Amino acid sequence: MMLFSSKKYVYNKKKKKGYYFKINFITLTLSDSQKHSDEYIKEHLLQPFIKWLRRSHNVVNYIWKAETQKNNNIHFHITTNKFIHWQSIRNKWNQLQQNHGYLNKYFQLHGNHDANSTDVHSVKNDQQIVKYMVKYITKNEPNKRKVTGKIWDCNNELKKLKINYKNFENNYYELKNDYLELTSTKEITFDFGKIHFTRLTDDTRLPASVADKLHDLYLRFLKGDDGITKYSVN
Repeated sequence: MMLFSSKKYVYNKKKKKGYYFKINFITLTLSDSQKHSDEYIKEHLLQPFIKWLRRSHNVVNYIWKAETQKNNNIHFHITTNKFIHWQSIRNKWNQLQQNHGYLNKYFQLHGNHDANSTDVHSVKNDQQIVKYMVKYITKNEPNKRKVTGKIWDCNNELKKLKINYKNFENNYYELKNDYLELTSTKEITFDFGKIHFTRLTDDTRLPASVADKLHDLYLRFLKGDDGITKYSVN
């Protein structure tokens, strides 16, 4: 997702300033003590919110991760590569919360349903993106209550993206190992494989078979995206 996300430019008319970003991180929390099961919250609040992202903001690609807070409430981190105004996100999430009784106490205290239940954080450079992706997707906190059921997911388009190597160059593995030895800055090992962090730049030379596969994935990824890279907000 990071590899295929282009830069977006957002201009704020009130502040008269703009900034670039590739990916945003959305956090959704409950405004009252959790009354329902984790599965119920995911089915009746999270999934409708994701459907809204897709239908109202043309979000094609996303990743979500469920965690628990110190108060045992479930909360969610969602990563997308679209600009969505923070107020729209808060309004929709609070509407879903209100439908299931999570804003009753807040309304009694404040007389409105505009609870500060969301956070939107834009990531402006590749180092930040890697840091946040690793933090939220691989984080394991044994001292907190475990989420029941599925703890993360992504859209079907991302799930289907695979790199299958059939025709290797004769010295493919040698080139790959040499590349990682020269450029790898960090390595994380999981049960299902490894993640290598490398200093990939526009001048980096990859084995031709790898470069061709990445280019094919890039073209596939762009299908269905609206191509908008500039946004203006009040």
